[in-house]
Amino acid sequence: MSWGDIFEFVIDAAAVGTVGYLAYKDIESIVEWTNALTQASEDEAVDAIVKNVPRMDNDTWNVFYGHISEKAKYDGYANALREFSLRVRYS
Repeated sequence: MSWGDIFEFVIDAAAVGTVGYLAYKDIESIVEWTNALTQASEDEAVDAIVKNVPRMDNDTWNVFYGHISEKAKYDGYANALREFSLRVRYS
């Protein structure tokens, strides 16, 4: 099963990359996208963060950041993605 199959309701099928673009529909979609991000390869995750984080409105950012921060408490990779997301958001 591909990323597109798993997250077809979250990502735009026409988007490039396996994590793709986040469709800002609801909290569940943002959480699912964040979970996929933390399971993706480093290259895929970095690409998805660079494409999505700058486009996030404040509400979406807050949900994403809250969820990845919770994951970061127990997962070093999630923590690295959280730190990178902060740099992308505020640079």
